Amino acid sequence: MEATGPDQYQAVLTVGIAVVKGKYTGSVRLSDKEPPQRFRLQVEGKGTGGFVQGSGLLELAEDAEGTKVTYQGDVQVGGPIASIGQRLLDGAAKMMVGHFFTAVNTQLATASRPPQALD
Repeated sequence: MEATGPDQYQAVLTVGIAVVKGKYTGSVRLSDKEPPQRFRLQVEGKGTGGFVQGSGLLELAEDAEGTKVTYQGDVQVGGPIASIGQRLLDGAAKMMVGHFFTAVNTQLATASRPPQALD
């Protein structure tokens, strides 16, 4: 993702779900921010496999083990990707959300490590 303005980003993503594979170009915008409790993420993209539009609300809360993140959202898809069926789309969406949070955890862990001395 590349920042294009305040709370706005442009992204290029290659996704394959079943036989529908494609490259998507789109935008991500943060809105309804109430730091540090919540924010809304709005996503739009289109590419060879069709289009996607979605919105999600992410909420953050203190937890004994760190920060608890809950999310809910809605997405609309059209074009060839819409023809693969709801069950496959649900599974792919859950997988992508899992990858997203794994990447966030990796970035946070890397950023919080102290620099190591060079020998």
